[in-house]
Amino acid sequence: MKAQIEVQFNWILVLAAGTLIFLFFFGVVKWVKDRAEQNSAVTVSAYLDALLTGSSVARSTVTRFQLPSQTVHFICDSYRVGESDASKRIRNKIVFAPTRIEKGSFVAWSEPWAVPFRVTNFLLLGSPDIRYVFIGDENDPLFKELRAAFPPELEPEFNPSPFVSTNTYKVRVIVVNDVPSLAVAPFRSLASEDFTALSLSGTELDGSVTLTFYQKSHPSTAPHLLGGQSVTAYGKAAALGAIFTDTIEDYQCGIDKALVRMRNVAAIYEQRAVALSSSYAAHADLACQTIFDGNVFASYATAQPFDLSGLSTTLSISNFDAQRNSCALLY
Repeated sequence: MKAQIEVQFNWILVLAAGTLIFLFFFGVVKWVKDRAEQNSAVTVSAYLDALLTGSSVARSTVTRFQLPSQTVHFICDSYRVGESDASKRIRNKIVFAPTRIEKGSFVAWSEPWAVPFRVTNFLLLGSPDIRYVFIGDENDPLFKELRAAFPPELEPEFNPSPFVSTNTYKVRVIVVNDVPSLAVAPFRSLASEDFTALSLSGTELDGSVTLTFYQKSHPSTAPHLLGGQSVTAYGKAAALGAIFTDTIEDYQCGIDKALVRMRNVAAIYEQRAVALSSSYAAHADLACQTIFDGNVFASYATAQPFDLSGLSTTLSISNFDAQRNSCALLY
């Protein structure tokens, strides 16, 4: 009896020791894995930051990169790599991107934003692994313009028939001068943020365009589109930026940063206009003085996107008048 108890006790000790050894090695493996993922995240973050900086300074360029090993998550003006809790600020760059881009190739498209003076470059991030589907009248001028402008590197689709799932991890539908009336049932399994739609209404990308954002209902409910929140965009870059952002909140975040930059640039032009007006007054050049006195740069201090069409038209006319009268240009 005593021998049996000793044997059982020895087995308990062996099991306990084995469990402790297993937990120790499991902990070591997990620590090594976590450290490797952290180091990888740091490497990818540094790589991505350099790419964003390089791409954002070039005008009207499309560049395709390979994203190493980890998914990148974007929110407002920051991003994080993989499962890391640490996010990195995008800082002074104006970036429009989906909520995530999975490992693989991604495309950086730089597009200048002017109102009509140049403010900055918008950086639009996407991936050929995300499905971009354009729906509209093939003869519509805005549809034609979008078709010509959108980079082939992103492999866009135009009026696909039938419109069925191709097992991509994200679908972005862009409806031109119409409201979305899509059969979303084939995409029921996708999360709400992974099947989104955007309606663009307008006549040309360089003017004012109304943007309306939608997303699919939760996979547990009957599939349909939700949302319908609308904003105004002014300028080609601002309209295109909406195609690359999944939500109106992330889009507005980028636009708000751009508006701050616009106001700062306008303030510099206003100071210059005041100085030139004084100079023309001192030389009794009434024609040029009048043009510079009538500049609208001060109005940009509080301007919103829906104000920019009128302000841009007025400023463009004044700039033309300055050129015609052999004055310095306003911008």
